[in-house]
This record gives sequence, C-alpha cells and structure tokens, in this order.
Amino acid sequence: MNATVPTVARLFSFFQTAQREGVEYVILEATSHALSQHKFDGVPIEAAVMTNLTQDHLDYHKTMEAYAAAKAKLFEKKPKYIVLNRDDEWFEYFDKFTASGEKMTYGTNPEAEAHLTHVKLYKKGTEASLLIDHQTHLELATNLPGEFNVMNMSAAVSLAYLLGIKLEDIQEGVANLEAIPGRFERVENKLGIDIIVDYAHTPDALEKLLKTTHKITKGRLTLVFGACGDRDKTKRPIMGELAANLADRIFLTDEESYNENPDEIPGNDSSGN
Repeated sequence: MNATVPTVARLFSFFQTAQREGVEYVILEATSHALSQHKFDGVPIEAAVMTNLTQDHLDYHKTMEAYAAAKAKLFEKKPKYIVLNRDDEWFEYFDKFTASGEKMTYGTNPEAEAHLTHVKLYKKGTEASLLIDHQTHLELATNLPGEFNVMNMSAAVSLAYLLGIKLEDIQEGVANLEAIPGRFERVENKLGIDIIVDYAHTPDALEKLLKTTHKITKGRLTLVFGACGDRDKTKRPIMGELAANLADRIFLTDEESYNENPDEIPGNDSSGN
C-alpha cells in the first residue's frame, strides 16, 4: 500500500532533488496523519488550502475535533496564503487562522471572495462561473464532471489568483486538465453503458458521487462498493444507508480486509456487532 505522504527521509530527499532541478513550487496533500506525526516539521508552507472536513480517519483520531486539530497544524504555520471553503461546516474553525499574506474563500456562499455563481453539469465535463472579489467574472470549462470537482477547481483557481497568475492562463489550465485516475474516471467499453470508477471512501464523498451521477444519468444507477478493514467502523452503516437510498442496485464487495474477517465487515458498526 502506498502512503499519501512518504517517510520523512524520502520527503526531504525529494525536496532536495526538486530544489536542485530549479523547481519553485511543490504541491502536496498534507494528510492529518502526516501532520500529527510531525512529517512537515521544518517544511516552509507558502500556501495552505482546506477543501472540507468530513468524517474519516476516526480509527486514528477518535473524534472530529481531534481530526480538525491535526489538520489545523498546517495553518498554525502562518502560511503566506490561505484558501478556505466558505461552504464547509468547519469553515469558522479554520477561519480563525491568519495568513502572513492574504486569505481567500470560495464556494456558493455569496460572502465568498471566489463566489461560484453558475454550474452546468455534463456527462463528460462541467461549465462554471466564478465572481472573484465581487467584481471579476471568470468563465471556466473543465473536462472533470461533478459538483465536487467544481469545488476543487474553485479552490485551485482561488490559489492561482492569489499567486498572481493571469486569468486567461487560469482558464487555459482548467480547460486543459485531463481526467484524474480514480476520480470519476470513465472506463471505455462496448456495452453502451457508462462505467465510472471513483475513490469515494467517506460518507460525504459517496453521497456527492451518487447525487452527481444521478444528475447526469438517464437510466438505473448501480453501485459496486465495499469497506476497508482496520479503518473507521462508524462510517460503514452511514455509507450503507446512503447506498441504499441513492443507488438503484448495490453490489457489496470484499475490499482490503486487512486483519478483519471480511464476512463481518459489511454489517459492522462502532460496537463491532
């Protein structure tokens, strides 16, 4: 299994190589595990982006408050730029942190500095409009479908804007972005059906995936999913209920069971019953 954040030795070896090659920026997913394990100690943070905080990794953090506190370690470093999702229920928690430079919010909330005013979903892409700083309209078109991709795109656009990248270059970059493996990835086939692979492994991600898929699906929606062993058990019944309510048919599969008996995973809850 590959770790999202490598060991400290490999991470800093990569930084050294990047610096030697003249790289100016490195983009990393700063996981809560890596932050709580001090993997980023000593790493200067130019910009910190928070997309959202939803139930995950409670097998490690135990509570959402502890999970948020781990993520907050990135913002405690007082980065030059901070970008926050104005729509997220944990927004106020992270909004208390200040940037040494500028802070920007994005989302459908009218108070967001990058206000998402229009979204048009298609099977193989999305169109969206952003009103930046209440005065600059930015029309965007991307190959990535789904409202969740629009939100992620808005976060990236907000940071690019803060970094001083020209608006036309931002539009071009968004338009040229190809599909991301495992993220609403289409599987080409000769069956005449749409097959989508997505990494959704939390209740929030699964709900957004299914609701987005419903909006662009004319027929029945079939879901193939499972639950990983040795991970947060409390999210399993939540994801099961979402699947039952939002999919027309479900195939529950054996995923990576690790040290758990796979026969006990589907119906498991927080008490282990």
